[in-house]
Parts: sequence; C-alpha cells; structure tokens
Amino acid sequence: MAIPKRKRTCRVCRNDFQPVRCLQQTCSFDCEVKLGLIHAERSKAKREKAEKEAQHEAKEHERETRDMTRQAEGDAKSSKRDEAMSAALTSLSQGLETVAQAQQTLAESLAKPKTIKFNAEGRPVGIQ
Repeated sequence: MAIPKRKRTCRVCRNDFQPVRCLQQTCSFDCEVKLGLIHAERSKAKREKAEKEAQHEAKEHERETRDMTRQAEGDAKSSKRDEAMSAALTSLSQGLETVAQAQQTLAESLAKPKTIKFNAEGRPVGIQ
C-alpha cells in the first residue's frame, strides 16, 4: 500500500496531519496512546454490559424456573384438593342415598295400617 497523499484528520484531537505510514489515524504517538485507551475503555464497557445482561438473563431464567416450580406445586396441591373434594362429595352422596332409603322405608312402614298382636293373656306382643 502506498502512503496517502492527502491530509487526514486525527481521530483524537481532530487536527489535520500528513500521514507518514499506511492506515495512520492519529497525528502523534500521544494521540495513538489516547486512542488505545479509548478503545480499552469501550471494550471494558462492552464486557461489563455483556456481564450485566448475562446476570439479568440468569436471574430471569431462575425466576421463570422458580415460577414454573411453584405453579407445578400449586397444580399438584389443587389436584389433591380436587381429589379430596370429589371423595368427600362421593361419600356425602352415598350418605344422602342411605338417608333417602331410610326415609322411604319409614314412609312405607308408616303408610301401612298397624295391627297389634296380643298373646293369650291379653298383653301386646308386637305390631305388624
């Protein structure tokens, strides 16, 4: 590559200069050092930003995992609650059926005319 013939502007101090080598971007060694420091600061800022984003993503992933675990536990609890509720309803309905049968038997026995049996001495023996 050939040395450029037209003047360039320094990337640090913005002064015009005549480059003495190819791809020269600064006017002096001091500006070259400053440019290196600027690049180091930028790369450090990028690394810190990437670290912060990674930490944020890790926290968010942990939060999502914790929420899914809580939801699964809640679903398990609700399914147990539903099973207990259905068992209670089944036993209640069976109890109600038993009560209904007893009421029906009682109603049938009350609907029949009653006759009292007496023994030979005249004492009541039973009711039919």
